Amino acid sequence: NGDLALKSAAQESTKEAAPGWAAPPADRPEEVLDRVRTAYGLTDRETQVLREWLFTDDSQTEIAERMCISVSTLRGHVAALYRKTGVNSRGKLRQVGAARPEDKTAE
Repeated sequence: NGDLALKSAAQESTKEAAPGWAAPPADRPEEVLDRVRTAYGLTDRETQVLREWLFTDDSQTEIAERMCISVSTLRGHVAALYRKTGVNSRGKLRQVGAARPEDKTAE
């Protein structure tokens, strides 16, 4: 199953804390968002937050203002993203976005 492979690849890529972060392909944001949304069961709003979190380097305040939500609400959505994807940082979430099902290594 491609979704399980994506989850496994993302979890494998986040086990080691590498310096910097692997950027998701910026030329195909919809593909990345659809893949991650499907694999992790994200809501529409979580997917909107994911777009901002992955494809901008804007602060929480800037993102919250653009989305017309409070910073506290944004943090709640980010916490849900982290919980659902099993990561704990923006950089690791970017690695999830950059992971592809074929990136899965043999176990």
